[in-house]
Amino acid sequence: MTNKHALKSLFLLIAFTFFFSGCTKTELPQKPISPPTNGNNPLTKQSKEITEVRPESSGELWRKTTHGGVDGKTVIKTQTARRDGTLEHKYYRDNGTLKLVTLENSSDNILKSRTTFEADGSTIAVFEEFHPNGNLQSIEKLGKDNKREKLSYYEDGTSLYQRITYKAGSTYEQESLERFRKNGTLAHSEKFLSDKSTEICNYYPDGKLYVKKVVLYNPSDSHSWSYRYYGNGYNPYGKSEVTVYAPDGQTVMVKSTSTSYSTSEALYYSSAGKLQYKRVFSYNGVETTIYDENEKAVACQIQRRSYGYTYTSPSTATPVAQRGPMPVDGYLEEVQLLDENGNWTKRIHLNNDQIREVWQYGEDNFSRTATRYYRSDGTLEKEEFNEDGKTRIETHEASENIREDINPDYLKLEPSYLKIDNYTLPEIPD
Repeated sequence: MTNKHALKSLFLLIAFTFFFSGCTKTELPQKPISPPTNGNNPLTKQSKEITEVRPESSGELWRKTTHGGVDGKTVIKTQTARRDGTLEHKYYRDNGTLKLVTLENSSDNILKSRTTFEADGSTIAVFEEFHPNGNLQSIEKLGKDNKREKLSYYEDGTSLYQRITYKAGSTYEQESLERFRKNGTLAHSEKFLSDKSTEICNYYPDGKLYVKKVVLYNPSDSHSWSYRYYGNGYNPYGKSEVTVYAPDGQTVMVKSTSTSYSTSEALYYSSAGKLQYKRVFSYNGVETTIYDENEKAVACQIQRRSYGYTYTSPSTATPVAQRGPMPVDGYLEEVQLLDENGNWTKRIHLNNDQIREVWQYGEDNFSRTATRYYRSDGTLEKEEFNEDGKTRIETHEASENIREDINPDYLKLEPSYLKIDNYTLPEIPD
């Protein structure tokens, strides 16, 4: 029995040796490496967690800290439950620098924000915010040129609402801004130029240019700070230029230039590109010059603001307190008729939109040759003529029905005009 067992053992040894003699080294079974618990370091020790209850003054309920790393002591993650119902997660690299921070709602675990940091653990590489429905609301990235760009989206998370580019190295000083409609067309844009001037544009619903405003920077003017630093967005002190375009986005309708914080000048053009009106806006009111089809000045309207103005001339004028309701933008005080050289031929004074006095001028545009006085019903009451240093007076009855000969359009504040000032841009049309 013993010999038989010995022979059997010898036979099995020879067969086993022969079977494995053809195997190579790479075919031998390899010992598997356990996945690391943090990063790619296989030497990471087993992590441990510490949970602490937070004081009410901290705004937190509890915080759970996870330790790991090579030494088993490095903080690799924290989880904080806040009293406002959110849950914050912070993830760290093996060297202890902050890598990622997420904030979510504790109730539904919908992500509110996510922040990714550069290798230094303090510079934000990407910051994302999310709508209540979980779709992306905005994403802010740091570019290679050290400029930050922020993209904001409508609630669907894909339709772009706004794009902001910040100046290199700055997190608040904007370089450009674009705002879009839901249909994708450009609605508004802002550019902050290298000379500290600012260009602001609004666009028609189809994306064509509607109005462009350039706020000019004047370093000698203590009020002329850059647009981006002014609280409500528009600098009311710096000199500005505004151009309003027709729906084609090219034909100029209005050109306006501000001369100070309270005065600006606007030129209004017809659809054919001809100058129709020039308006000068000031604290006291508006002066409007009217042009004919040949762009010659034919008349000038003087419109006064309703508040803080005492009407003292002409002598027959009704005091302001007796005028009755006035338009919001003021009232028409005077109309000046001009000759081909732009000199006065008549100065027509009004009260409650009625002609009360007309001053007639000679060719020298200085000497008043005649003064006509009118009743409240518009009929001529008397005339005073200046002849060789003497005054001749003629009176008239109302029954004669003598009225001033003037184009009635000159006595109206129409056609209505786009109000261009230093504070706001015209509303974007529907």
